[in-house]
Amino acid sequence: IIVILGDTGSGKSRAIKDLDPKETVLLTPNRKELPWKGSNKDYNEVLKNRFFCDSFAKARAFIQNINDKKPEVKQIILDDISHTFTSEQSAASFINNSAGGGFQKWQKLGMDVIHAIIETDKTLRPDLKIIILGHTDTDNNTGKLKMKVAGKLLEDHVQLPSYTNWCLITDCVVTDGKPEYRFITNKDGSYLGSMAKSLEGALEMYEPNSLKVVLEKIDKYFE
Repeated sequence: IIVILGDTGSGKSRAIKDLDPKETVLLTPNRKELPWKGSNKDYNEVLKNRFFCDSFAKARAFIQNINDKKPEVKQIILDDISHTFTSEQSAASFINNSAGGGFQKWQKLGMDVIHAIIETDKTLRPDLKIIILGHTDTDNNTGKLKMKVAGKLLEDHVQLPSYTNWCLITDCVVTDGKPEYRFITNKDGSYLGSMAKSLEGALEMYEPNSLKVVLEKIDKYFE
């Protein structure tokens, strides 16, 4: 599991651009275009490499099916997972569930996330990677950077970065008026870098905004 976190427009979806569409499946909770020209030709439902997926139960089924029946696929990307949380929270079944004073529905949603991603990952073939794209947020109490989820109760049950050795933060540095998109791969003393982590020696402190480059380096690390 690789977690990619960042603010809106910082390059999370952009990092998909260099991946081979024949080896990549995108699960997304919305219909927005990917941020490069021609992206709709690269990823769509006709090619069977982009699917609308607005719940973690659906994500679990997609992941398992791809694992079992599509050996050519090497990475599954859960795009905009923060929006998936919002979709789950907006569903009538969630809103109308008042069991346990409402606490149990948050607990169930947390467990759905764990089963869809963490538990499912344990059963996948070794060459299949799950890449999670999510938004960052600031904790109002501590001022620390955190992964954005739908509500404090859910935070108590879902800490996805804690389940992986790979949490990269997207960043954009402007030099002479030109934006340079990159990943922060480890703690660099900055506010944004406070959540970043990767295995020692696998990646440079700053890597280009390309999942292709990052995944190739991770594969080489384990050779």
